[in-house]
Amino acid sequence: SFCRSTCVCACGPRPRKRRCGFSRPTCATCCSPRPPVRGRRWEFHSESVRDATYQKLTKAVRAHRHAGVARALAGATQHDDRAHHTATAAELVQELGSVEGVPADIGAQAVDLLVVAAERALEAGSLRTAVRHASRAIDLAQDASTDPLVLGRLRLVRATAYTEQRNFTG
Repeated sequence: SFCRSTCVCACGPRPRKRRCGFSRPTCATCCSPRPPVRGRRWEFHSESVRDATYQKLTKAVRAHRHAGVARALAGATQHDDRAHHTATAAELVQELGSVEGVPADIGAQAVDLLVVAAERALEAGSLRTAVRHASRAIDLAQDASTDPLVLGRLRLVRATAYTEQRNFTG
């Protein structure tokens, strides 16, 4: 169970020919390099291996990694992915307090990104996604001292999405 190349495990990057954090399956079978966007990216072949790896990380490390992914996606077109990673980092910081390497204003950044993502989802007819983004932003906005007008926009997006779904109890 040696890695054939640099692998990313719960314990961090490992150089070649060193024992991996997983005894079976080895990293060579659970993850593989994808064509790089910036640097090197990894894709897990199994969701269960990915989830197990993620669960081994501390919440502070998770927040740091999500913030890093969000930073890497700053110039990309995947706005929903950036909003997701920023919001996840913000939720973890909300739970833990400040985390080294994560911007202090991550909550406000997440709310701003989620507002745009929710509005785009509503315009595209992705009503469940609009509700999810708007609800996440509203939850984060409680601690981010968000402008009441922004909160109103979020509530309007969520209410519109619920109405379009014919969900009058949400």
